[in-house]
Amino acid sequence: MKPVFSRPQPTVKRSARAAVSALLGALALHSSGALADAPRPLAAGVTTDAALAGRPEVLRYLSLTGVPALEAAIPRGDIAQPFAYEPEWIAGPNGLPVLRIGASLANQRLVSWFLRFPPQDAVYARYCLLIEDDVADGMNERGVKLPGLAGGEVSWRMEHGPVDPSRRGLYAALDYRYAADTGAGYGAIDSMNVSFKAGLWYVIEQYVRLNTPGRADGEGKVWINGQLVWSSDRVKWREQAATRIDQLHVNVYHGGMGLPKGPMHYRLAGLAVATVPIGPPPELAREIAPEPMLPRTQRLTDLPGR
Repeated sequence: MKPVFSRPQPTVKRSARAAVSALLGALALHSSGALADAPRPLAAGVTTDAALAGRPEVLRYLSLTGVPALEAAIPRGDIAQPFAYEPEWIAGPNGLPVLRIGASLANQRLVSWFLRFPPQDAVYARYCLLIEDDVADGMNERGVKLPGLAGGEVSWRMEHGPVDPSRRGLYAALDYRYAADTGAGYGAIDSMNVSFKAGLWYVIEQYVRLNTPGRADGEGKVWINGQLVWSSDRVKWREQAATRIDQLHVNVYHGGMGLPKGPMHYRLAGLAVATVPIGPPPELAREIAPEPMLPRTQRLTDLPGR
């Protein structure tokens, strides 16, 4: 399994004509690598993200408007208690409902919920994430696990790495996958070869198509801000035919076993699961970058072939 983008290479000087050519190539990449390579995303056809809840292709939509909505959507047994630390239900960009959560200095878990849906062989899940500045001071581990799809043999959460020692607020975007091909132990971690920057909104979308049991012919994709950042069609998700994807594990977990050393805050919004591509909420159209941030100072146009 490999990231879609190549590993960053040193930038070379180019003529003005070459620079223009590279820019046009980057624009073409933005169009071809985005969710446009699949059917038109659902969110592109609504004026508010909450309108997705009424679409037949949407298996689950969770609007983070308060405790009553949360408890109505998720059975109490599927919500670890307390359901969040220092929860704040706030209005995000253009009124998008947002849950702001904080870390406990006595627990690795910030939230852990299971948003269940009818078992699927192929499914999309999407959510919005903002990492606040204090994570750089409070984080005391090599990674923080983030929400992701799961079911049976499969647990595919996203993750961010530790803060970049030379650039405060910059975190590597990773995944953390347990599946038939990861074996026993701690699972497998893949780099998305892009970074999250504190204070900015990111829209993370996953796609799973289960494999033929026992064969490495399954598919996985990850989009960040509508841009395809990782893809593989050789995933061995399962050994057993009974394994299906049936939940979005809404999990923000520090570590590992280490406890946070100080306050840490995250914001979540727009949790959705569907049978077709979902795409970024319309409320965030002007809030997210048109392409995810590459590590350090690299840009898409600095990569080979871009």
